[in-house]
Amino acid sequence: MSWYKQEKRREAHSQFQLVAFTSEGSPGESAIEQPFKKRFKTSGMKSSALPLSLENAQLEDTGTYYCASQQHTAEQMLRKPSQNLFTGNSPVADPSQ
Repeated sequence: MSWYKQEKRREAHSQFQLVAFTSEGSPGESAIEQPFKKRFKTSGMKSSALPLSLENAQLEDTGTYYCASQQHTAEQMLRKPSQNLFTGNSPVADPSQ
């Protein structure tokens, strides 16, 4: 399960950023991505949900946040979620890669 942030931009493309992710089978562990670690928190996956909270929201936190879930094989569960997302017909590259 993952959380993504979509920033509203003036360009034709919207930028998606991976905020947090976890796998069902990871005992209470979840990972918050570096740009979000200071104020975003998660208590880990519970009952097929990954609660996400934000402390002391700032203007730069403005955006739409999406929770995504998909089924994985055991091998796929060991990999980090993709950070290259698509909006419309064009890929949106992660600026941190």
